[in-house]
Amino acid sequence: MRLKAVIRVLVAVIAVALVAGYGFLYFQDHSRLKGLIEQAVQDASGRQLVIRGDLSLALSLKPTLEVKDVTLANTSWGSEPQMVTVGLLRVRLKLLSLFAGEVRFKDIELADTRVLLEKDADGQANWFFSPDNAARADVAIRNFGIKRLQIEQLNITLRSDETGLADEHYTVDSLKLKTTSDKRSLEVELEGYSNQQHLSLTGTTGLLRDLFSGSHFPLSLSGEVAKARVLINGSIANALTLTGIDLGLQGSGSDLAAVGTLFRVRLPATRHFNIQAQLAGDYNSLSARQLKGWFDLTVMKLEVGGRVDGLSVSNELHLDVKGSGDDLARLGQA
Repeated sequence: MRLKAVIRVLVAVIAVALVAGYGFLYFQDHSRLKGLIEQAVQDASGRQLVIRGDLSLALSLKPTLEVKDVTLANTSWGSEPQMVTVGLLRVRLKLLSLFAGEVRFKDIELADTRVLLEKDADGQANWFFSPDNAARADVAIRNFGIKRLQIEQLNITLRSDETGLADEHYTVDSLKLKTTSDKRSLEVELEGYSNQQHLSLTGTTGLLRDLFSGSHFPLSLSGEVAKARVLINGSIANALTLTGIDLGLQGSGSDLAAVGTLFRVRLPATRHFNIQAQLAGDYNSLSARQLKGWFDLTVMKLEVGGRVDGLSVSNELHLDVKGSGDDLARLGQA
């Protein structure tokens, strides 16, 4: 009897808590909530967030806030006024956290999102933010207990006045990030296109907070890139600045030229290839070390070993090459 009484009391307490939580959300002034969200982002990033669409609230065991037509301003020197535009933003809240005076997000979904990442002529990047209020920004970031992030139809443009190269465009059909059970990493599922070449990757990475804080960021991904099988395993010391890169790369497939198109690098066409290397250094001074490769170039077959320095700027080759074929002149073309 005592156990039944305790259970009844617990059920009653939970019911009252849920009703109180729903009441808290239901009677909130939604226009006021929009203002609070916009101000919180302004404090955290130093950039203006504008929610043009209406804010709607769906009540359930996981209350859901939904807003449309959201923009985040670009930096003052940016080539366009907006850095991010979002067609639809949906967040699921942790109801019980409201009683602690906190608003915690459980899940976040984005749809029809465009992101512009750019650098000026001096190499300054627009993804570095200057918080207006460091104290409040710290609280906001610490309270993001996000377990799942899902993005549908994400378009990313990379632009750089520093290099003077043409814009790069990446399309993500679907990106799913989910915190692992030990809360030390993220499970990743990615489907999309890079320069019109299909890519599909799964695996694990570091946490989002490590990515945006410039901390050590591990990577372990595998899948298909431009119809080639790839395996990437290692880490980046600072993913924001792309420095301290230390990644093992393995790849095999048919046409190496298609893989080069994905990364905007001109590579020879092949019937088959198999390659492995250790990518090391920084984005502007990247090297491929411990390079081993086998290539079927139709007119000849090549085995390559050694290293390539300056992948991002100008290649400096230190290679041992073995080949067989009918026409030695084709080697220079390759």
